[in-house]
Amino acid sequence: MIKKLLANDILIKSILTMFVQGLGQLTAFFSAILLARYFEVSQYGQYMFGVTAATIIAVIATLGADGILARSWGWSENTGSKRSHEIFCIQNWFFKKGLLMICIALILTALYFILMNQTPNWIEVFAFLFVIPFFIANLLQSFFIANRKVVYANLIQFFMRIIMLAIIVVFFSYGLHAPEILVCLMFISISVYMLILWGKMSFKHGLHSLKPKGSNLSFMLLKWGNLLLAQVDIVLLKFFSTNENIAYYAVALQLSALVVFVLNAVSSNILSQVANDYKYLSHEKFQHKITSYTRIIVSLSAIVIIALISSGYWITLLYGEAYTAAYYLFCVLMIGQIINVLCGSVFTILNMSGFEKTTCRVFYVALMINIILGIILIPFYQAYGVAIASVIAMMYWNIYLLVIVITKLKINPTIFSFLTAKR
Repeated sequence: MIKKLLANDILIKSILTMFVQGLGQLTAFFSAILLARYFEVSQYGQYMFGVTAATIIAVIATLGADGILARSWGWSENTGSKRSHEIFCIQNWFFKKGLLMICIALILTALYFILMNQTPNWIEVFAFLFVIPFFIANLLQSFFIANRKVVYANLIQFFMRIIMLAIIVVFFSYGLHAPEILVCLMFISISVYMLILWGKMSFKHGLHSLKPKGSNLSFMLLKWGNLLLAQVDIVLLKFFSTNENIAYYAVALQLSALVVFVLNAVSSNILSQVANDYKYLSHEKFQHKITSYTRIIVSLSAIVIIALISSGYWITLLYGEAYTAAYYLFCVLMIGQIINVLCGSVFTILNMSGFEKTTCRVFYVALMINIILGIILIPFYQAYGVAIASVIAMMYWNIYLLVIVITKLKINPTIFSFLTAKR
């Protein structure tokens, strides 16, 4: 049994990925806890809004690079270093387009403050500038994931978080109460780190760009929809609630992210492999591969879900007694995450088999459901309202995509694949 498990390449890589991601999540938790205690609650809400805005713009600027890079690798006729060089050249195409978008976004933001005669909140401004290192990190991670070097991709994120944590620890330990300077130094440090990594990879592969084959429009819109679906809750709370509720909800999201990273760990390891398997394997062998992936996802996720539900309340106490409300928000969000895990990698399967347009449409419908329900429910239930809206939207897109996978691909991506096999 142990030999069989050790022979499972995806399981071993997923566990190793989870370990690295776990270190990254642990580092992020320490940073979040220290920041929550360092900032006032409203200041922490401002910081989280700035980081959320930076995350949204950074992912939008990638133009769906992760999906198209992974599929390009899976469908490439090159091998070895030539394949890697081809993928990096395609990535350079995305880098140039995305960097232009970020420059436009920064200019428009500056013009807004100037023309509207607004006094900028410097915590939000410096946090928003994280968009630059976040963008570079996203593209480098997409390149490594496409090349099935997922651990390398996650190490990029891990070391970036280590740098941020080190700066926070210094300010917290020495009692340096300068929130704006703290956020500014984090921005400068991680920007320098990411530029060094980018320079190293560019020196190896060059700056030549190669336009991806086919349209990346669906992957781009899908990435935007997926991101907005994950981040829109914070934006809704910014407009319809308070900074305090943003802070509580952000903590709940950080807890739920520990469950998501299990699914992401497996999905990122199988992303380009699914594209390759779908193109070259028989239906029976493809189903067998998908079933093995799903069993790994459900088994590992179940452990994390049980552990977090049983200990989540005490984890929130680490942020401070004011943040215990985040645990109950987390429990609401867990309903959606459980459905997400049980449905398997429907998102990955459809995208890598050429049905990205379908997933794109479904995600935007889910996004609209989330926004409309959030606007309706927030005035009555505050952060709980947006949590309920998020769960309903997540249930919708998971179940809808599951039906598409079963009916169109004749593949059952859940742990109940034996039911399909008997028909």
